Amino acid sequence: MTPSPLKDRLHHRVPAWVADGATFHLRIRCAPLHLARSTLSTPPLSRALLDSVHFYHARRRWCCFLFLLMPDHLHALIAFPREEALAAVVHDWKSWHKRTHDVEWQDGFFDHRIRDDHQFELKANYIRQNPVVKNLCAHTHDWPWFCEPHASEMGGHVPVPAFTPSPPPAHPHAGAGTRPPTP
Repeated sequence: MTPSPLKDRLHHRVPAWVADGATFHLRIRCAPLHLARSTLSTPPLSRALLDSVHFYHARRRWCCFLFLLMPDHLHALIAFPREEALAAVVHDWKSWHKRTHDVEWQDGFFDHRIRDDHQFELKANYIRQNPVVKNLCAHTHDWPWFCEPHASEMGGHVPVPAFTPSPPPAHPHAGAGTRPPTP
């Protein structure tokens, strides 16, 4: 059997039967070329990445429950409104950081749909433990490069809510290529 000249790619399409606002665990890696210059957990890049998470959350491009930066990759628990394709939102976010902060990302990303509250808690704990397991800090609360925008606006950690899309904001940069604020 001859291998296909084109690599099969995941298209990250959310099937129609998946409930609106389903939460996904995402893992996005930066390219080795980028690591020769900087890591994702080095200021000021780390601050710009986390600021953009809040920006996308506030503009309802996504509903972010947890976002954690590691030196060479990031993890997130994020829900997307039905009218915003998961792959398109992630592509826009990655493209903006490529143009603005010269972040070299690996092609694509990993996603896994969270099916219930138990899975959500397991993935959240896995993500929070990542810096501890990699010996980057002693305790999860010692790692500074994470944010929980949804929990912050709800006064602390809350269970996974249903995503209730609102009309798109009247913001000049809303939509493709949304521009996060600069610190």
